[in-house]
Amino acid sequence: MSFLDRINEHLTVAVHGLGWRALLITLSLSGIASAQTLSQINQDLAAQAHECVAIDNAGSGNFGAFKNMCGYRVNFYSCNFRPRTTPGGFNWSADFDCEKQKFGLHTPNGGSTVAAHNRNTEKVYWFACRAPATPAAATFVAGKGIEARCQ
Repeated sequence: MSFLDRINEHLTVAVHGLGWRALLITLSLSGIASAQTLSQINQDLAAQAHECVAIDNAGSGNFGAFKNMCGYRVNFYSCNFRPRTTPGGFNWSADFDCEKQKFGLHTPNGGSTVAAHNRNTEKVYWFACRAPATPAAATFVAGKGIEARCQ
């Protein structure tokens, strides 16, 4: 066992109770820190605002809409899971296909509604942040939804 391996082993045990910070320290010492792990430092968990967003079934005619239920602006990505398409028809909901990692960015003010193509789809997902924070590094994960961070 090398000297660096022994330091890593002892440091890991010493900081085990610090959660992801311990993981970051351990990985940084061993020289294999990933961008994914380091990106956690820039995440503002208090800026998440998922509860502010709701689908507005009455809004925007045949297209669909989102409503910001909070009293402040939010920035959010959305995508449609398994959008239904019609040959020869308008298939705008497919432009935001979760499984193809295609997201729409919406920035509604508090209490306002924003048009969105969220009809004709099996399910709609979103990841919202309280402005001025915006979603970053968004990825759709089947069975979970959109994983991102507010920054």
